[in-house]
Amino acid sequence: AQADRSDAVRHAQRVGGQVAALAGMLAADRSFPEIAQQVLAARGSLDSLLVRLIEIELQDCVGASAARRQVDELVRMALGCGATARRANRACGHA
Repeated sequence: AQADRSDAVRHAQRVGGQVAALAGMLAADRSFPEIAQQVLAARGSLDSLLVRLIEIELQDCVGASAARRQVDELVRMALGCGATARRANRACGHA
């Protein structure tokens, strides 16, 4: 569980780096497509971080595999994609 939280912290730090890069791109007057791509990447990383945090929280709350599958399905539906929560970030096109 602690390793999962450490991974989540590193993930959050990467998101912060993506947002900081976005500010630099805006200041440097980079092209719209480049800026839009960075915004989408940061948003995708935030979505992926949310899935990771939900999984960490569920480890203690939902032990049975059948219940986990149901919760994974709900997360998948909430993100609008077609994979289990554990793989939702890839299925939704997020890093």
